[in-house]
Amino acid sequence: MTVAPPITDSRPPRKPGPALDDAIAFMRANPAVQRNPQALRNGGDLPLVSIVTVVLNREKTLPDAMRSVFSQTYRGPIEYVVVDGGSRDGTVEVIRKNADRIAAYVSERDGGISDAFNRGLGLTTGAIIGILNSDDWYETDTVERVVAEFQRNPGAGVVCGRLQYWNDDQPDAIFPSQPERLGIDMTVNHPTVFVHREVYARAGLFKTNYRYAMDYELVLRFQSLGVRFASIDRVLANMRFDGAADRNWFRSLREMRVAQRDVYPGSARFAFGYWWKFSRACVARMLAKLGLGALNRIYRSRFSRFRRTYERAE
Repeated sequence: MTVAPPITDSRPPRKPGPALDDAIAFMRANPAVQRNPQALRNGGDLPLVSIVTVVLNREKTLPDAMRSVFSQTYRGPIEYVVVDGGSRDGTVEVIRKNADRIAAYVSERDGGISDAFNRGLGLTTGAIIGILNSDDWYETDTVERVVAEFQRNPGAGVVCGRLQYWNDDQPDAIFPSQPERLGIDMTVNHPTVFVHREVYARAGLFKTNYRYAMDYELVLRFQSLGVRFASIDRVLANMRFDGAADRNWFRSLREMRVAQRDVYPGSARFAFGYWWKFSRACVARMLAKLGLGALNRIYRSRFSRFRRTYERAE
């Protein structure tokens, strides 16, 4: 386990994101919300953990995400919240079939993924909150490990861990979470992130003007405010490769730089790390086009400061 100190900077961060209380009030007044208090099981003195899944047209992958939540070994209460953006396939039917185990869900158009995240957070009541995308799934003991880490490290506001990457239903790279390197890159795996409710209350939620780097801006804002991160050296979540991040890599990188300037206005200390990442991304894509992807893997597994572990050969 690694505990990362906050990034220190002489310039204060800009205003926080949307307020948690505003999101709660908005969803409380939303007539489309379906609530089921019976979905919460009694967990004694263990903390309530809320998990939010945001989904749009994912009837094939959503069941895996749901099963990973329902099969958790954690003996305490888990509050599961699902926000559907108005799916037109069978996603809503999947949600309704599992409604007896979902504490709250809503299906309607929203303002994009950041807005959907905020709506989901507005439906939560737990002391610890995780966000699991509809293409991803947890390890069966993820919540148990996360709660234990929070209890061992009461000063932490965020717990994160390793992410297993899957390609064509085969395990591929394992990404570590390294919050101490957030000034260089998005080195925290968002599907593994669990946040104390009080952190959202203090720092605010996702900024809706971001389309790709909303998670980076959020965790960078957390750290700029002195929130401590604890990183577990175990796989906590799994992610499928769908190509979207690769297709939008340039836009994602541009938004990362915007996030750095948004959180630390006027600061030039992130610039070198950004341009280094941009150069590496260009070289990696050139090598891939030339059929030399193995060189990327060698660099990422042996020389990169953000090292991956690969589960299979090229």
